[in-house]
Amino acid sequence: MSRGIITCAVLALAAPARADGDDPRLDAGFDAGRVTLRGAAEVGAARSSLALDGWYAVNARFQLGITMSHDARRELAAGRGLCVDRCTERFAGVAAETRVRLGSQLVGRAAIDTARFGPTAAAIELGADAHLAQGAVTAQISPVLRLGIARRDLANTDSAAALAQLGVRVWPTGGVLAATRIGVSLDDLRATPSVGAAAGIWLELGAVVLSARIGATEVARSRSTDALFGELALAWSN
Repeated sequence: MSRGIITCAVLALAAPARADGDDPRLDAGFDAGRVTLRGAAEVGAARSSLALDGWYAVNARFQLGITMSHDARRELAAGRGLCVDRCTERFAGVAAETRVRLGSQLVGRAAIDTARFGPTAAAIELGADAHLAQGAVTAQISPVLRLGIARRDLANTDSAAALAQLGVRVWPTGGVLAATRIGVSLDDLRATPSVGAAAGIWLELGAVVLSARIGATEVARSRSTDALFGELALAWSN
């Protein structure tokens, strides 16, 4: 049983897999009655915020959650949740989600996400997390399809993306990770793809997992520091 979870990403990066191919991190995440809480400080050039995520495992197949962070959206960015600096809006981004365990290394995801309020921009999100592990090296691939359902004029259009993360446990209680994300706008393919990248570290402290990462939301077309972001997260699981 894992000591802590930093969403599905660090579930895939926190421990080696079992020899028979089953991933014990997914077993732990879907223990009936398990509660997972995560708080993250997201720091960006345009906005800094505090995002809170919470999950409850109904049984060995289903999880329900309320999330705010970019990490929960499988995005590399900053500024969702409660704004603490450079605020034009005090609050931005909350989603109601469910996760369904489809196999020993595959989780399906569905969410209704409200990216902003007043006016409200809502979207349906469908995705999956595929976990692969070999010894100290772990990987996660997360395709995402997002469909805008309210106020599509507020940059709430249809998009598709894929996040890939690679982690290496370099000491008994932690390691390093790297991530990249490629996204396309289904309404304006000529303006995409966009490419983001990040690097980070995680550390297990008993039942708590501490992680940090830094990166850029766009590395292919822009060299501006406006694309830079950082995240410091703390997660706990009972």
